[in-house]
Amino acid sequence: YAHEGILDGGAPEGKADLQEALMIAARRLHESQLQGGSTALLGQLNGHTMGILNLGDSGAMLLRPALRTPPGSDQPLLFPRVVFRSSDQTHYF
Repeated sequence: YAHEGILDGGAPEGKADLQEALMIAARRLHESQLQGGSTALLGQLNGHTMGILNLGDSGAMLLRPALRTPPGSDQPLLFPRVVFRSSDQTHYF
């Protein structure tokens, strides 16, 4: 539902109101009377700025490709490089 809220939100191409998308999704879930709970994490990258909306204990990571040569090899391979990682929000039960 959040993805549909982003597409239907009327925001200019490439920009979305993440809070509005979450509210649309929550309203649609409430109307459908689905039961249960879930974490919501929405993110959007606009140029050099990353916007994150996190409701729950999930986290976000922004990964970029990086060339690395494994030990014992002369062939470089693409590996993920962590550019950004949100703070942990782990809860113990």
